[in-house]
Amino acid sequence: LDANGEAECVNNETRSTILVPWKFSDSMLRQKGRLLQKASGRVIPCPLYAAGFNFSSASVIKDCPYDGTLHHLFFGEEMSMAVRLYTHGYDFLAPCQSVCYHKWTRDHRPTIQEDTKVNGTQGVGSILTKAEHAVQEQRTRSIAVVLSQLRGTGPGLGTVRTATDFASRVGVCFADETFAPDAENGGLSPDSFAPTLGFLDEGGGGSDDSGEAPVEKKEILSLVSSFLDNM
Repeated sequence: LDANGEAECVNNETRSTILVPWKFSDSMLRQKGRLLQKASGRVIPCPLYAAGFNFSSASVIKDCPYDGTLHHLFFGEEMSMAVRLYTHGYDFLAPCQSVCYHKWTRDHRPTIQEDTKVNGTQGVGSILTKAEHAVQEQRTRSIAVVLSQLRGTGPGLGTVRTATDFASRVGVCFADETFAPDAENGGLSPDSFAPTLGFLDEGGGGSDDSGEAPVEKKEILSLVSSFLDNM
């Protein structure tokens, strides 16, 4: 539902997206989705990890369980999981077709970040309560842990590959906060991407003007099944 409580149109674009590095904000790498030019018949290697929609073998729960000590972490969760999974030997693959979307904007609803002032968005001269101050301190500690992981010294990293290997795969230098010239392509050729949409906000997306019929639930399940068969 939108801000007025009315049903919004579901995106019918089914071409795949891959996640690529976007920018550094408060020293944390942010990511975006890029829409591919053509539908792919195979899964697509992807340099980054999406927390909103992912699946794997059950071994991932043992090798890289969610870290329950990273309190009040939002931007940084996916980077932490990505470097930990990669260094444990896991690769990321995007489905050959997009099978779901989520509403990225949060303007229409309250968020825990606003309620707890976790992002420091309070006005000038406002006073934090003791609880709010504690929340910000916890978030700062959590971000520091993730940054240490990305630089190869934090907890939970694997031994199959290094954090340096992960940075090379993504195309960034986490210490200098710089990007390789082709990092935005995620290892694909520049002409692999749809020319009119370019980058999409963090997590993926697509266009509403494809003219394609809505995707049915059974089609989504079939696509997921096909993805698993090709892993």
